[in-house]
Amino acid sequence: EDESYILCKASKAVILAAGDYGNDLEMRDEFMPYAVGLPPAYSTMSDTGDGIKMGYWIGGAIQTPPHACNIHYDPGINVPEYQGTLVPWLRVNKNGERFSNEDRPYELLYAKDVAQPDGMHFQVFDDNYATDVEDMGVGGTMRGVWTDIVPQALEAGDLCTGNTLEELADSMGIPADAFVATVERYNELCDAGYDEDFGKQAARLKPIRKAPFYAFARQASCLTPLCGLEVNGDMQVLSQEGNVIEGLYAAGNNSGNFFGGLIQRMSAGGMGVGRAVLTGRLAEKRALGIDY
Repeated sequence: EDESYILCKASKAVILAAGDYGNDLEMRDEFMPYAVGLPPAYSTMSDTGDGIKMGYWIGGAIQTPPHACNIHYDPGINVPEYQGTLVPWLRVNKNGERFSNEDRPYELLYAKDVAQPDGMHFQVFDDNYATDVEDMGVGGTMRGVWTDIVPQALEAGDLCTGNTLEELADSMGIPADAFVATVERYNELCDAGYDEDFGKQAARLKPIRKAPFYAFARQASCLTPLCGLEVNGDMQVLSQEGNVIEGLYAAGNNSGNFFGGLIQRMSAGGMGVGRAVLTGRLAEKRALGIDY
């Protein structure tokens, strides 16, 4: 608590397992430039990459960026948390403008948001949502969810609403003229059955005409950065030159060379915990000179 350090002299080895760097914004900007501006999704501020930094300070190499990360809209951090972000209703930014094909995979939605004001969007729909959602791809499987969250959000005051588009814009805090023009253009595309602006599937073009009108505020967050120090198959930390640093190991989110690409979809339950248990046990065995 007094910000002093404790010196530990290890007799056999040191295993770094101190968590990721989700709450060190400088590290995030350096190693995850594609997610700049997205808030960290942590209830505490303790994950600041301390183990990675300690390994780096004595000569360890950090995995070459960009690093993989979990990016999610749920849980919501700066906006109310409600499921249904992936349903491809009309999406507009804080300028009241449409900016992408809304029918994108959940894990890629953020890539358009980060280029918008405050890195977020509004999900806009009208009072036909209960039936329209059935044609929205994954929306069909979320009909029950969607018909639950709208009344819940209205009661909690978490859903922007209005009996006119101008009232809805006022509730969203965005320019009414630009927003009304955007909705009118979107309705034209819906009537034509062809999205010549962004290429959204015709079946998922749902006009916004039936009052009351609604909008959810959505913003992605970085759940977990997933890369750390360069390690070999025995979880030994490697130097900048690729040589083993004797007696130093890294596990879990302090270790690198596990995830590739930018986004880990978390499609396998327990992926993060499983990795931590596996790499931690392997580091322990190798530090003690024990083979499996």
